[in-house]
Amino acid sequence: ACVDSCPVDAISEQGEKHVIDAATCTDCGACVDTCPVDAIEAP
Repeated sequence: ACVDSCPVDAISEQGEKHVIDAATCTDCGACVDTCPVDAIEAP
């Protein structure tokens, strides 16, 4: 869900973790609402 929620493909899976590419991320917040268990917080 997290990876698919990003409109600019800034989230990737690396093993069991999800990593956000800060250079690509536009801080839209789409992942914050979609990812389970408060996995991502808005800065």
